[in-house]
Amino acid sequence: MIVKTWDGFLIYVRPRTSDFYSTCFAEVYELENMFKPLAKGVIVDVGAYIGTYTARAMYTTDLVIAIEPLPLNFKALQLKIKLNNHRQKAEVILVNKAVAGERMKETKILLPIESGCIEASTASLKAPLRKKYLSYIVSTDTLDDILSELGIEKLIC
Repeated sequence: MIVKTWDGFLIYVRPRTSDFYSTCFAEVYELENMFKPLAKGVIVDVGAYIGTYTARAMYTTDLVIAIEPLPLNFKALQLKIKLNNHRQKAEVILVNKAVAGERMKETKILLPIESGCIEASTASLKAPLRKKYLSYIVSTDTLDDILSELGIEKLIC
C-alpha cells in the first residue's frame, strides 16, 4: 500500500515488514531537527534501506548517493524515489552494493524473520540468535571505490 508520511512523502509500505514504522514514526525527531536542516551539498546515504533519508535529501541537496545492498530494499528504494520525483531537486544516484572496509567481491547478508515478519531494516553479517533469517549474497565495495567510480574525488564532512 502507498502511505503519505508525516511530512508529505509517499512510500510504498511492503506487507510483513517494518517499513511503516521505520518511515512514519521511528526517526521523526532526528529527521526534522537534525538531518533536514543540515542536508545540503552532497549526501551519501550508506545503508539507504527504503529511502527515509534519501527522499528528504533529494529535496534540499544537490546530489544524493544512496547505497543499499539488499535486492528487496533496493526495489522499494527505487519506487520511493519514483513516487516522490515531483519534489526532487537533487540528482539521485542509486547504488546496489554493500559498503565494506576492504575490497571484496561479495558477502552474505542475513535478514531476521520475527513472528512471520521480515525485519528488512536490521540486516546482519552474523546469524541472529534463535531466529529464522533470509540469506542474500550481495556485491560489496569500499566507499572510496564507489565514490571514485561516480567521479567524486572529495567529500567534506
